[in-house]
Amino acid sequence: MDTSNDDSTALEVRTKISGVLGRLPQAQRERLERDAGQLVSGYLAAAYLHERPSDGFRGSFPGFTTGARELALKDVDTASDAAFSGADEVRSRSAVAFLSVVATEGRAVGATARIFLDLAVTDGSRGRLVEVRGRLLLSPVGDGWRIFGYDLTLDNPPSGKQKPGKGGNR
Repeated sequence: MDTSNDDSTALEVRTKISGVLGRLPQAQRERLERDAGQLVSGYLAAAYLHERPSDGFRGSFPGFTTGARELALKDVDTASDAAFSGADEVRSRSAVAFLSVVATEGRAVGATARIFLDLAVTDGSRGRLVEVRGRLLLSPVGDGWRIFGYDLTLDNPPSGKQKPGKGGNR
């Protein structure tokens, strides 16, 4: 479960490899879980959590490739908290990512992170659970990973704001 608190926008994402196509040694699996977890956590925290809810969406998509960021900026109601950035409070309840990995010659060459982020959003006296669900497409770049595409949905956003975010891949 997420351990973020009111003083920080840090978000702990439980990350687990759910499948590997090919061979990937245990040490590489552990490193990928750690690195992908940090990548996903950084994006989700920047996109959906803020120290002060009035900060709202900041246009940041850390870890995204240039092309994926351009697409996400056109899709901010889904790829970020823009749909509910005026809320009084946004807290994370849980965050999980399951990785499906493609490996060749003992190293990961691509991955898909299935994400499940539950947010408690309060507007005035009205509270609701907003669920962010979908996939982040990951590619190795240098010593790390980048998000090059996404397919996300928000369940239970403010009225009229629900639509899937299809970030394609770039």
